[in-house]
Amino acid sequence: MMGWKASVYSDGSSYFVRPQAPRLGELVEIRLRMRKNEEVKGVKLRRVLNGSESLQSMERLEEGGKWLVFRLSIPMNQPRIRYHFYIYTEREILFYNQLELSDTMPTEDGDFKLVAGYQGPDWVRSSVFYQIFPDRFCNGNPENDVRDGEYTFDGHPTVKMDWNEPPREYQDVFCLDFYGGDLEGVEQKIPYFQEMGFNALYLNPIFHSATSHRYDCLDYFRVDPHLGGDTALSSLTGALRREGMKVVVDVSINHTGTAHKWFNKENVFFPPEVGAFQNPGAPERDYYFFLEDNDYHKWYGVETLPTLNYTSGRLRDILYRREDSMVKKWLKPPYAIDGWRFDVANDMARNDAIDLSQEVWREIFTHIKGVAPQAYVLAEQWMDCAEYLQGDMWDSPMNYFGCARPIRQFVGEQDLFIGRDPDLREVKAPMGAEQLRKRILQHFGRMPHQLALNQFNLLDSHDTPRLHNNPEIAPGAVAIAVQMLFTLPGVPSVYYGDEVGLSGGMETVEGCRHPMEWNPEKWNKETVRLYRTLARLKRENPCLHEGGFKFLLARGRTVVWARFTPTEALVLAASMEAEAQTAAIPLGDIGVDDGWTWSEVLGKPVDMAWDPSGETLHLHLPAGGSRLLRWVKDKPRFEHAHWTWNANIYEVNIRQYTPEGTFRAFQEHLPRLKEMGVDILWLMPIQPIGRKNRKGTLGSNYSVMDYKACNPEFGTLEEFKALVDAAHGMGMRILLDWVANHTAWDHVWTTLHPEWYLKDDKGEIHSYVYDNGKELEYWTDVVGLDYGNPEVWDAMEDALQYWIRETDIDGYRCDVAGLLPTGFWERAREKMEEIKKVFLLAEWSTVELHEKAFDMTYDWGIYDRMGEIAKGEATALDLKAYTEKALAAYPEDAYRMVFTSNHDKNAWEDSDLEMYGDRFRTFAALAAVLPGMPLIYGGQESGLDKRISFFEKDPIDWKDYEHAEFYKGLLQLKRGNQALWNGQYGGDMEVLDCSGKDVFAFQRTKGSNRVTAVFNLSDRKHEVEVDGKAISLDPWGFGILVWPGDGKGGEDMDR
Repeated sequence: MMGWKASVYSDGSSYFVRPQAPRLGELVEIRLRMRKNEEVKGVKLRRVLNGSESLQSMERLEEGGKWLVFRLSIPMNQPRIRYHFYIYTEREILFYNQLELSDTMPTEDGDFKLVAGYQGPDWVRSSVFYQIFPDRFCNGNPENDVRDGEYTFDGHPTVKMDWNEPPREYQDVFCLDFYGGDLEGVEQKIPYFQEMGFNALYLNPIFHSATSHRYDCLDYFRVDPHLGGDTALSSLTGALRREGMKVVVDVSINHTGTAHKWFNKENVFFPPEVGAFQNPGAPERDYYFFLEDNDYHKWYGVETLPTLNYTSGRLRDILYRREDSMVKKWLKPPYAIDGWRFDVANDMARNDAIDLSQEVWREIFTHIKGVAPQAYVLAEQWMDCAEYLQGDMWDSPMNYFGCARPIRQFVGEQDLFIGRDPDLREVKAPMGAEQLRKRILQHFGRMPHQLALNQFNLLDSHDTPRLHNNPEIAPGAVAIAVQMLFTLPGVPSVYYGDEVGLSGGMETVEGCRHPMEWNPEKWNKETVRLYRTLARLKRENPCLHEGGFKFLLARGRTVVWARFTPTEALVLAASMEAEAQTAAIPLGDIGVDDGWTWSEVLGKPVDMAWDPSGETLHLHLPAGGSRLLRWVKDKPRFEHAHWTWNANIYEVNIRQYTPEGTFRAFQEHLPRLKEMGVDILWLMPIQPIGRKNRKGTLGSNYSVMDYKACNPEFGTLEEFKALVDAAHGMGMRILLDWVANHTAWDHVWTTLHPEWYLKDDKGEIHSYVYDNGKELEYWTDVVGLDYGNPEVWDAMEDALQYWIRETDIDGYRCDVAGLLPTGFWERAREKMEEIKKVFLLAEWSTVELHEKAFDMTYDWGIYDRMGEIAKGEATALDLKAYTEKALAAYPEDAYRMVFTSNHDKNAWEDSDLEMYGDRFRTFAALAAVLPGMPLIYGGQESGLDKRISFFEKDPIDWKDYEHAEFYKGLLQLKRGNQALWNGQYGGDMEVLDCSGKDVFAFQRTKGSNRVTAVFNLSDRKHEVEVDGKAISLDPWGFGILVWPGDGKGGEDMDR
């Protein structure tokens, strides 16, 4: 299809439907877009209105000189609206729905669909799931391991396995082989998940069960003690919430095990008077299908898996209807899981003539969303399940049908279902690109777009052989499949071990359940890099959260698809051809042309050329190869490291932090800081301090004598590396303070390279003179470097790379960064990021530093306004004026550091006591919820009531950490509520009408997450109303109302 017809597009995203989740009765604007042309006379929207066909003409608009846009607003007058478009010219009528543009009138199953009031889990769209089979992942507590012969089930004893052994086959151990993985082990690996970019976990069953797979539950209300019990789950979910991560738990309520206390066939775990099997009068008898002679209905005929009977109202009550039901118990605190994955969901509530499936699923969905509207309802289904994906039963299936099955077949396997049939598996019929296109669209094109973005996409699972273990599939083909997984609409799920190339077999499910490999030397480094890069891309890129999806080419065995917004596109081109191909890709159909900038996401070489129109790209693809291209219309947004999105920062003065003043002594504080919620540790300079012209006894940390050494006062290089490793092991990051503008007088460069230094009129090196805008400051203990000399650039870049390469630090805080050329910092960053992704903080505030050089700059203005207000020299109106001006001046992707103190302000101006007095918590809370990354200066958690000496030993008095719990609450709030995240990842700020001279009130919103903050910045009591809620504020009091994304309303965090 050529010309304008190939460009026709609409979907359910915010670019084409507004609002995306309309309420009943609300007006909805619908749009359709195509290339500008003279043929199309008009477009009509066709829908069924109260049972009858309705056609309405759409308004014609021009957009950007290139596009025709047709729009129409309609009321959401029905719970569900289906629609498609009639596009007419003088000679033909074309019909456009979610599946295709056609000259044949379509049925309605491919219509665009809207569901009134659908409450989807918004967090899913920016997530990357990691599936964990608990027994095989990590043994965090060997004390709770299953022992050899601990019990016998179905006539077979338990077997304790060695972690380095492969799993044994079913006929050998009957799924009673246990490795000892547990929930404590999962919690210990949170830093690993963060490093890889996984921010949501899917746990295979965790409830008390007889076997290692735990799909034969024996108590739904108890976490298996061999996994750590209920306490381990509450600890894990709490730790995940603190890190802004989610968790979904697997359960089978289609069947139980015969050892379940409701059934209790063999009395292994419960006495004989318990359960239905041996007690015909037991109330649980109607939970199952009992037959003659005490036989019972079994799932797939498996003797140990009796099927549950949903004709029983009592069963429904205990599983999901009552407030203390199984489903609701685990959704509520202290566990507060974020969703359920339901095993064999397609089989549930069915037994021949009895088919209650959709009735039961609607009930379960309603009860879950009533408790937790943002909970994810995920169902196992391998086949077509469009009937369940209409907004009232499931949020998503395990998307085998629209992802795993077609993609694995496209890259060379037989279809996962077809391959199970002994006759069909012998048919060798490679899938072509057009078949792949149809297979994917017939899944995604038959559900509301609201659900399409929730689809749980996967390649491997506990039920499938791992694709990379198939000897017939080349590594390049596996890489193609992984890129497809991450770029389809929905959320990717990575099965544990896939990201490192975990070994396994292909014949049985035991082959895909090997214990996780934790020795990095045995990991496939290229595979790790692939997954880490794609996980970061998925989490960062709006195209993959809400962008359109369109096949641009499907010919032979070459396929190209795109995810796109009006200003950005990700284009995946993949070829399974045996020979190299040149693909002609009509990028103009999604708005991309030769004026857009591009990059190859995975760093592969690109051989391409535009045709003369500048809208069709000719891309060379090697045999069995792929390219993933990112296109940006305007300046790309600054891509910050994923671990900074919801992070805070904590400044450490090693000299004064402990009486010893050493790396080792500070390292002992890491668990405390982790518990408080600290993410990034900024260490003041750790290099040796110059002796010549030294100030005071010990000198300034900012007078550096050797860029590649440690100050012996603090410890050795090995001790510093141990500190970095310990911090990384707890999920924290390390920034070094870097002084690139000047050195000590006795730095080795002053002797070897005097030409690298600034000189006076006599040609002599001199003390550095700084013009602060008011007066000249003479920094007598340091001398300035001359960045007009290119050799200085090279030497400084080498020193910056040294600490990253040798000690694995995560970035730098750069002293007086604006005194150096911005070009130096931009080039230095490129060099550093050849080693790893870094985070750079500038002690400066000019906007241009955010272009390419720095992630974050100082927000001195907030500090100044807070100080003035505390001293009675300014009001809340001054703060409002400043914040509005600053937000307008800086790009959305700029991080600003917000602080109530730091080493300079504390030493040279005021201590917290002098600055804020007993109002300190008010300003600390304000700094934590304003746009920006909050800084805590080391010691503030204990009430920093003195100025710490800069040049002498003056240890912090830690007292009783009086503010530690207060800070912990603030940092947890920031991490867990996306409205408070940093830069483009957080919410915009709106100042509220109740603000005035004394009261500063604002709201920040991101998706369904909202935080409303109200601060009384005066000595007078105030009454204000926010969202219909009356708030009484004492002098210098505050309130923080939190909407955590559950749609139920605000919660008062503090006052």
